[in-house]
Amino acid sequence: MPHSPLMLLGAPGSPYTRKMLAALRYRRIPYRLLVGSHRTPTDLPRPKPQLLPTFYFTKEDGSIEAVVDSTPLLRRFERDYPDRKLVPSDPAIAFLDYLLEDFADEWLTKAMFHYRWHFPADAEQAAEILPRWSVKPMTEAALAPKALHQGPPDLAPLCRRLQRHHRAPSSRRASAVISAP
Repeated sequence: MPHSPLMLLGAPGSPYTRKMLAALRYRRIPYRLLVGSHRTPTDLPRPKPQLLPTFYFTKEDGSIEAVVDSTPLLRRFERDYPDRKLVPSDPAIAFLDYLLEDFADEWLTKAMFHYRWHFPADAEQAAEILPRWSVKPMTEAALAPKALHQGPPDLAPLCRRLQRHHRAPSSRRASAVISAP
């Protein structure tokens, strides 16, 4: 029996959303992506914690359950969708797969955020691209780089990120570790 498309809430700039979309595409699991965040008003339940991506599953009683955390979700899909497995069948290789995934989830995102926000040219590019991926349509004037740095209300979270990008994870100390030869 074919599965109905999975529904997930995510954002194109989220590394975990990208991870899950790549897995779904590779596995050929049908899905419906709702682009947005938990600040976007919906009738869907909010997960605890409110992270992206969030998958919505219909339970046996008809209620909808919001589920986050990419690694357990991938393991769930391994169980529920038998075709095109991600986890190798060899236990030793499967262990390495888990190890690499955990490393990427916990540590490569530090480098990703560092390279997104640490260098001025990259921060400017991110400031241009990320708001355009938001759900709420905005005029070019609201999206202008000058407006981003002045902090229009719709872009306040991004502006705060731009103003504090020198702290975490792209502090000078973190930069020395992330950019070490």
